Amino acid sequence: MPRRFATTIALTLCTVAIVLPLVAALLIARHQSMEEAGAQASNIASAIIHRTEAVGEQSAAAYQRLTELNPSGTCSEAKRAQLRRILLDYDYVQAAGYVSGDRITCSAIGPQADGLQMGPPAYVSPKGTRVHFGVSIDGSRPFVVLSGDHYATAVHPDNLLVETPSVPGLAQGVFGRSAGKVWARDGHFDPAWLEQHGKAARAIFYDGGYLVAIQGSERFDVGAYAAIPRAYLSSRLRELALLLLPVGLALGAALVGAIVMFARQRASLPALLRAALNRQEFVLYYQPIVELGSNTIAGAEALLRWPANKQIGMRPALFVQAAADCGLTARFTEYVLARVAIDGPRFFSRYPGCYISVNLAPSDLLSGTVVEHLQRLLTTPGIGVHNIVVEVTESSFIDPASANRTIARIHALGIRVAIDDFGTGFSGLSQLTQLRADCLKIDKIFVDAIGTGSVTSEVVLHIIAMARSLKLTLISEGVETHAQAEFLRRHGVAFAQGWLFGKAQPLDELLRPAEPD
Repeated sequence: MPRRFATTIALTLCTVAIVLPLVAALLIARHQSMEEAGAQASNIASAIIHRTEAVGEQSAAAYQRLTELNPSGTCSEAKRAQLRRILLDYDYVQAAGYVSGDRITCSAIGPQADGLQMGPPAYVSPKGTRVHFGVSIDGSRPFVVLSGDHYATAVHPDNLLVETPSVPGLAQGVFGRSAGKVWARDGHFDPAWLEQHGKAARAIFYDGGYLVAIQGSERFDVGAYAAIPRAYLSSRLRELALLLLPVGLALGAALVGAIVMFARQRASLPALLRAALNRQEFVLYYQPIVELGSNTIAGAEALLRWPANKQIGMRPALFVQAAADCGLTARFTEYVLARVAIDGPRFFSRYPGCYISVNLAPSDLLSGTVVEHLQRLLTTPGIGVHNIVVEVTESSFIDPASANRTIARIHALGIRVAIDDFGTGFSGLSQLTQLRADCLKIDKIFVDAIGTGSVTSEVVLHIIAMARSLKLTLISEGVETHAQAEFLRRHGVAFAQGWLFGKAQPLDELLRPAEPD
């Protein structure tokens, strides 16, 4: 990757790492402020409903006691005294009396209210209660009057609302749900609130200027609203943002630090790999390859490991790919073959007639220099051509002509060639027939599907049939269960490797005599 391009990517990632947590902090602050305000508005609306229901209960009780009195006759002082005694028992009911149509005939307030025309009701509730607004019974304050056929009670609108000093600019009110008429209100009011949500049992919404909560009563034909202004929401948002933005900034700084550290590691990776090669930090582990018929070791696959790379934490597949990206594949292949030259004689003295398979990269087949390294390996005392197998993946044949030329030269040395991970690359029968391969390795993904009943489970049988038609020796990878091993043996697979037979291990462990059962 060009250095300039890598730098651009790193800078972009750093920018995203800084901006993203800050944006997330602002979004969380906004969401939290709206959630808090919604809960606060809902609690206030519920408190208003609780107060209104208490007023309604007292008004209903007072009305019931009025019905026990005789409405006929003159409005005497004794009758007014009876009305006043009723009012003494109820905190929220300010007036009570007799009515005839829309006219007050006798009230507890006094003669000044007698004969007062209340005007037609603003609306009639579903239960038949006539609701009058703005009735000035005492000549000054407007009341809400609730009347029936002969009796009426009056409450002051302020008794329906609650004190909310903690929310500056709060708008609140009580309304009739069936008619959408406001009984009492304080602060801003938008008729659209009731037009859209007035009949809902519960609603919370934001209209751009206020966050509004509406709560309906379960007992009476009334509802309440509480609306928190945008200015209060903005102030709460700023408070939460001041708390969360430092957290977002710290997280962004941590991400930037991680990106910078990763970028430095990536930038210095070629030097680290070269230094590790020079210090011979890489070692070979060997995974046994077993003949399924006799359950004896037929060979072992050499796998590169880097025990000293704990500070980087790179798995083998990652540092092998990193070596390819850095153009170090040829050096790694030479290094592996040099280690096989050291380990091979010991392995073959313990397992005569067996072989060690070595993985080649696609670039090895394109350059062809690996042939010279293999020639040098074969000059090692104790290592013959039958002791070495090279494994190439299907991806190595992107350029079939170059790959085939190199394979032909390897075959000319007498070394066998195996196609590794078959079924995951080009998987073309026509191309496979053009290769001078000796062995075919079945990939683990197909072995895992054996016995599962999935569509993939049938693929392994097609691979086996294909290999037979081409007279290729079959080796199965990733065998982990006895059932898999028996299935493969029964269908003609000669060799297998996997955890069932042994994991990749240092040569000393592989050569250690097995302890008796």
